[in-house]
Amino acid sequence: MDKFRVWKHLDWKERWACLEAVGWLGIARFSLLIFPFRWVLRLFGIRQDVAQTEVDGAPADVGQDAVIVKRALRRVSRNVPWDCKCLAQALAGKAMLSRRGLPATLFIGVTRDDQREFRAHAWLKSGSAFISGGEGHEAYTVMSGFSAVKKAGVFKPPT
Repeated sequence: MDKFRVWKHLDWKERWACLEAVGWLGIARFSLLIFPFRWVLRLFGIRQDVAQTEVDGAPADVGQDAVIVKRALRRVSRNVPWDCKCLAQALAGKAMLSRRGLPATLFIGVTRDDQREFRAHAWLKSGSAFISGGEGHEAYTVMSGFSAVKKAGVFKPPT
């Protein structure tokens, strides 16, 4: 009953973002299960860049659209019937932000736990704001940063 009450009080923009998050989280999870990682990056239109702490072109305060995406990812990832780990959330968030024209960088970091086994984590930043995976990211050493592929031009159909 509480989930319905929360849904009822969301405005239309946040409801739409939640529905969009369900779709992108599903696509991200399915893609990670089926395809090699380099193909997933191509599917999502992402290229590897030199890891950076700030995203070029993004203001420090990323605005209401990024906040809506962050909230939608957090709400939906806890309630879908499949496993939504940090990488799927970061990919979905990247797609959602790209659709809104907001720049973001997906970071992947690694560390070793107490048993000396490798652990990996992914997080997404837009400007200085964390969209997903920001909790505990300091414990990881950044191995890669990924950003959107810049389009050479807009496709125009022949007339």
